[in-house]
Amino acid sequence: TVQWMLPQEGEARLELRDSWGRVCAQLQKQFYAGSHTWTIERSQIPGPGLYIVTVRALGQWQSQKVLFIE
Repeated sequence: TVQWMLPQEGEARLELRDSWGRVCAQLQKQFYAGSHTWTIERSQIPGPGLYIVTVRALGQWQSQKVLFIE
């Protein structure tokens, strides 16, 4: 589960990428201002390893490393 916060309403795009930069999962839609979560389904994750989650919204972006283990 990924958590993030938007200071104002707007469109956000979330991506989960593997260590090769391939997009494994993504979500794009309008969100209201406030705190949000994105639960990534296990079926969207190719296997254990290091992944990057990027949130893009309101002209800004932030990335975070995530380690998935089985």
